[in-house]
Amino acid sequence: MAKETTISAAPGGRALLFSRAVKTRSWNLGALTRRVTALDGKKEEDRIEGEELSAKMLSLIQDMKNENDPSLDAIALTTVYQVLGVFNCGVGTKCCIEMAKHYAEKARDVNAASSGVPQCQITEALESEIDKIEAMLRGESPHTANNMSTLRSRYNWSLRFNGENHAVTILIGVQLAKALFVADIRLKLYGVTQNVGCN
Repeated sequence: MAKETTISAAPGGRALLFSRAVKTRSWNLGALTRRVTALDGKKEEDRIEGEELSAKMLSLIQDMKNENDPSLDAIALTTVYQVLGVFNCGVGTKCCIEMAKHYAEKARDVNAASSGVPQCQITEALESEIDKIEAMLRGESPHTANNMSTLRSRYNWSLRFNGENHAVTILIGVQLAKALFVADIRLKLYGVTQNVGCN
């Protein structure tokens, strides 16, 4: 505690402490996001952990907003809402799918209000995600040829702009792999093929 008091009392010490707090919060949010991305909402243990981590993420976001944390930019916030949406979608209950739609819409709205580039591609991808969730709420299969084509485009975009280790790239990659797996099973069982847009 004495060391912290000394730092804060020194010239620029308050700024240094704020900078450390920003880095810590940003790192924690990134770690929570990556962990939620790795969870399978269909499994009971993962679902419980995901719900706990989701609450922590939302609480951390609120703290960062209250502190005007500069690391909580539109990209970070969009990513968090998208990850929360995909997790809830993965749980699969009607209540969670409705929550997934809520988070996807928040991600879309945050992105649309930002001045980042390229907004339109991200908004387009999020609109497609919302369409998929609405199809699930109607009891329809979200794994259509059009959805796989969209996932491929989103994956390529995220790979280019975010890199292969970014949470969003990994998340979309997992979604694409699942969609391709379903298409492959359908082909083997029924001899039905689809244009999955993977050229």
